[in-house]
Amino acid sequence: MMRTTATARLAVVPEDYRACRGLLPATEQCWLAYPTVMVYRGEQLVGFLATRPFKEVGKRIVAGPLYMIPERATIFLARRIQEAYERYLGSVPGVTFYEFHVAHGNSRWREFVEGCVDRYGLAERRTVTSSGTWYRRYLPSTGLVLGRAS
Repeated sequence: MMRTTATARLAVVPEDYRACRGLLPATEQCWLAYPTVMVYRGEQLVGFLATRPFKEVGKRIVAGPLYMIPERATIFLARRIQEAYERYLGSVPGVTFYEFHVAHGNSRWREFVEGCVDRYGLAERRTVTSSGTWYRRYLPSTGLVLGRAS
C-alpha cells in the first residue's frame, strides 16, 4: 500500500479553526489564534499547531496546542508540523523566536523535548512552573543558535 504524503497549510477561515478544535478532547478545548498550521494526510486532518491568543499570553508568540490524532501521533509528524509552523514564522519580518509550554503530565513529549534541549540545544529552557516547563525556540532562519547544554 502506498503511503499518503502529509501536506501542511495555514488555517484561514472559521471552518478551519472549528476543524482543529474538533480534534481536541473536551478537556483541552481552548482558543486558537493565527497562525495555526494544519496537517493533512490525504483528505484527513491529522494534526495542527496553533498559536495562543495575545489576550492570554501577552505580546509574545506562544505556540500551542500541538495536537495529533492518536492513531497518527508520532514524533515524526510532530516535527513535520513544527517545521511548517517555523517556515511560516520565518517569513514574518521581525520574528526571531517563539515560546512553548510542555506540561509535566505529558511525559512522552516532555522526554523528547528535554532530549533535544540537552543533546542538541534546539530550544532554551526558560522557566519551570507547577504545571510544566516553558521553552524558547529560535527560528533556524535567524542564524541564532543555542549552544549545547553542559
